[in-house]
Amino acid sequence: MGPENRPNVRRRIGRALAIEPDEMRRRRRHILPPRGDRPVPLLRLDSAADARAAPTVIVAAFLADEVTAEEAIELLKAVEQVRFAAKALKGLTRIRRGLEMLKPREVREEERQSRGPRRL
Repeated sequence: MGPENRPNVRRRIGRALAIEPDEMRRRRRHILPPRGDRPVPLLRLDSAADARAAPTVIVAAFLADEVTAEEAIELLKAVEQVRFAAKALKGLTRIRRGLEMLKPREVREEERQSRGPRRL
């Protein structure tokens, strides 16, 4: 880890230490479930809030000796990849909406009708 990451790591450590211990344990159990027989910790992100809390939880798990430095680095990389993918998906969705708006209104209406009802 280079010197450019030190302020970020210090901030994460501060956040991890500022959270009530019981709350941090609950977050760690949720985002980093017990290993069981797995040699590597599993990362579980069910929501955007989990993705935002994950770096702090990973640092707290490292400070509590629940993960090694190498595992923490790999988990932090995985969180960053998830965040990047979410941002890319948002950007692509905006581009698609913009392209849809460039089509004449009649064409958009015909396409909507031909697709049928939207599924959630």
